[in-house]
Amino acid sequence: MRRSIEVNTHDLYPKNWPAISRRIRTIAGWECESCHCPAGRRPFRLETHHIDGDPRNCADSNLIALCEVHHLQAGAMLPRPGSRAELLRRLANQGRQYKI
Repeated sequence: MRRSIEVNTHDLYPKNWPAISRRIRTIAGWECESCHCPAGRRPFRLETHHIDGDPRNCADSNLIALCEVHHLQAGAMLPRPGSRAELLRRLANQGRQYKI
């Protein structure tokens, strides 16, 4: 019988992750580096994405500011079925425009 090992990925982030993330988003001018939409213009937040997927690698060259939809498309998160993130991902894949 195989045992699954649960890993809490939040434990992999450095203690100063909020400051690192804020600095990356500030450097990006508080806009998505993929679609260049300013934070707050769409109904989702600006997030910091680890390009290599490793939350322990916080080198500037490995971090990019992305809106929630592009963060999902980058494969950084696996949204739960029925969640708001899953809905946004599905809408983005349909090419829907977001307006406030």
